Amino acid sequence: MPCTYNCFVPRHVVVTAPQGFGEAHTANPKVVSDMTSLHHIHEAGILYNLRERSKLESQRPYTFMKAVVLYLQRHASSAVLSPPRHRRFCQGTILIAVNPLRRIPDPDVSEYMNRSLDPEAPHPYAIAEVTFRSVPWSLVISAFPGALAYHQMRLGTGRKAANQSIVVSGESGAGKTETSKIILTFLTHRSAGGVASLDQKVMDSSPILESFGNAKTLRNNNSSRFGKFLKLQFTKDKHLLAGAFIETYLLEKSRVLTPGMGERNFHVLYQLVAGASGLALNLKLEGVGSYKILSRGDCTALDGVDDANEFRGVRAAFDTIGMSEESQLQVWQMLAAMLHLSNLEFNKVDHQQGEIADISDSETLSTLARLLGVGEGALGKMLTQRVIVTRGETFIIQLGLDDANLVRDAIVKSLYEAALVSMCR
Repeated sequence: MPCTYNCFVPRHVVVTAPQGFGEAHTANPKVVSDMTSLHHIHEAGILYNLRERSKLESQRPYTFMKAVVLYLQRHASSAVLSPPRHRRFCQGTILIAVNPLRRIPDPDVSEYMNRSLDPEAPHPYAIAEVTFRSVPWSLVISAFPGALAYHQMRLGTGRKAANQSIVVSGESGAGKTETSKIILTFLTHRSAGGVASLDQKVMDSSPILESFGNAKTLRNNNSSRFGKFLKLQFTKDKHLLAGAFIETYLLEKSRVLTPGMGERNFHVLYQLVAGASGLALNLKLEGVGSYKILSRGDCTALDGVDDANEFRGVRAAFDTIGMSEESQLQVWQMLAAMLHLSNLEFNKVDHQQGEIADISDSETLSTLARLLGVGEGALGKMLTQRVIVTRGETFIIQLGLDDANLVRDAIVKSLYEAALVSMCR
């Protein structure tokens, strides 16, 4: 329910709200770094505290909300109360981050290692350290609820072993991507010395996933358009990093075809077009303006970002994580085929089944077949025909223009999703 808060009244924070909500809340005597220590805990006081801490003259983007108790209900219906033996209560810590919209230097990692949670020093490092030391649950929230990114690990030995989770949540532009990278930086530094170069591989997975899963929106030049689940595994004795697993979900596939006005498609497509000349194969790519799905949003470049240089960074990250040159080239071929396919046009021709779609651009079809490693005839049939098999009979239906366009678009989206999934294997 919408409310208007006036945070400049010295003694009270006035709230304009529907009848029954209340007319005013008593102001707190001071601004605090842990909001559980506020003298008066109410919505207006929490918002005022965050606003004061995020002011530019003394910007403190992080604020704790400690000692939150989570009740986990095991029954599917929340109306059914679980028996005591099935109830689970977990204590966690929330870190609220207000995006400072500028680069703020992080403290030294050593300031948070092997130390208890300091309520006067809120930072993602503190959450990561508490989680690393086997506190049952830790929760990081960036701005407001929205898309989620999870980091899960298993620590401890014997009966004390427990899965630890960090949830990074927030609306677009809240800072989820940067907060996740800060947490990973701490955890990989904290657990260095495990499997050779694994810590660097985990860190280099971030620019790869950002390239394939992030895009410019009206609110954020590097907005995550997918969800990510990252599972880190540690040794039982010294808690050294021993393994990592990444799973993606909820990719915004519609962006591949129709980015909004003033927005861009996924970063990697612009990076590939800008840097394809450095690859050891001929992708027959032209300028960004030659592809409708890259120029449809009327935004093809980002201020201060060199897409060709970013492409070199992604290729270097591929090398770090151990992806073979052959596998890398297959990914670039798949993305190039997707760009060519998105430009493929169909003509209407008369047929005994009526007006059907026909591919008139044989050169583009030949390029697509070469990049995808399939025959031209088979590819052409896949785009313009539908086969129906019944008992003892096979029917070939020639697609009309609209249906052929739908098939083409579906393949384009599937190719991009397949490319992203292949990054996480």
